[in-house]
Amino acid sequence: MEALKPTGKRYAVHDAHCPGLSVRVNANGTKTFTASYRYGRKQRRLTIGRYPIISLAEARDKARAAYREVLEGVDPQAVRRRKNMNLREGVDAFIEQYAKPRNRSWRETERVLTRELVTRFGERDLTLTAHMPTSWFGGWPSWCRSRGFGLRWPSLSAAMRAQARARWDAP
Repeated sequence: MEALKPTGKRYAVHDAHCPGLSVRVNANGTKTFTASYRYGRKQRRLTIGRYPIISLAEARDKARAAYREVLEGVDPQAVRRRKNMNLREGVDAFIEQYAKPRNRSWRETERVLTRELVTRFGERDLTLTAHMPTSWFGGWPSWCRSRGFGLRWPSLSAAMRAQARARWDAP
């Protein structure tokens, strides 16, 4: 993996031991594991994670798990981008998929999200969280957007935050 150096543009190196698994090396040197598969008539690419956060062995295991899902008739991207997720499930998935691998202080993030969101709005649909104040949510908004929830997270003034909280407190 260390031998893969950035060039002027992005390129991919395919794994000989796990067909469909490849490492994409961006121009800036970022190395990302991806798994290519066919679901129905469409060729799809699932992003597994970045090196060195995920090792080659872990990437192979995750790619094989994704291929098993395809063989069972389940699209791995559809599972990852589930639309009918409530806020409690969304926070749990965020902690497992984003906060734990990236932050040593993921427990604090989990505590804040649970205290501020889950206890008040846990059963609400995740797609209805578009106008929540987000100054203390860290990577939560971008994680939601990357999973296809289509959230708009505006920067809010104090007056707009009060209006947003009033809307959220209404049943």
